[in-house]
Amino acid sequence: MGNDNANIIIILTKYLKKLKKADLEEFVGVLCDLEPPRGYSQIQRKHLEVKTPKQMAEFIMKIYTRRFGPGRVRQALKDINENQIRIDLEKELREESKTIKSTVKANPSGRAAKRKRVEEEKRRDNVKPKRGRAKTESKTIKSTVKADTSGRAAKRKRVEEEKRRDNVKPKRGRAKTDEEHFVNQNRNELIKRITNVESVLDDLMEKELLTQEQYDIIVKKETSQAKMRELYSYVRSWGSSEENDTLLAILDTHHHIVIKNLQNKSKAKKK
Repeated sequence: MGNDNANIIIILTKYLKKLKKADLEEFVGVLCDLEPPRGYSQIQRKHLEVKTPKQMAEFIMKIYTRRFGPGRVRQALKDINENQIRIDLEKELREESKTIKSTVKANPSGRAAKRKRVEEEKRRDNVKPKRGRAKTESKTIKSTVKADTSGRAAKRKRVEEEKRRDNVKPKRGRAKTDEEHFVNQNRNELIKRITNVESVLDDLMEKELLTQEQYDIIVKKETSQAKMRELYSYVRSWGSSEENDTLLAILDTHHHIVIKNLQNKSKAKKK
């Protein structure tokens, strides 16, 4: 594991050691009963019962990775009412996340550098060429075709004309508004049913859809419903269906059954 994972394991170990033996046993039972993230295997009790806190932290990170491991630990601590330990753990994990981000900015190497290069390439690909250049290229093609209107030049002209016709986009109907998006249409149901809000928030932070201040405000709410209501206050300000699509994908990852049931209900209503 990389240095980042090693630091997180150290932090998780520190707070698992604060649990009494009976509380640690209860923690293991609750953690193993949690529904695993989509695509991940569920941890069995026999995998953790005979392990030390450090070994537990290493195994949890190995199975659920940095993306879901810390969130699962926090959720289990919450379910056994070890809220002070959970709050202190969340605070230290956020500080570690800040340290990781600042380190990446100062020295963008490895996967971070690769991700940055990919994003820059995408931005370059999305930059539309200036019209003047397009006209120049068009004139060059036309002059070439005029010079030799037979054989491959004539064939190239026909192919280009066919491409231009194929690339004419048909007029679309009215685009769906944000209010018609699934996450907004099902706001009340999602507020009621989404329980593992912290994992959703972690992924939104990773996608940079929440600021650290917004994250801190949400996690301080006492209930999952209050956290979801606070999250929706920020969702309204995003102003793009792409962000809503990202939120839906994250919700589906952590609460696939809830999302599937709501989608089936929506389909039934349309029929």
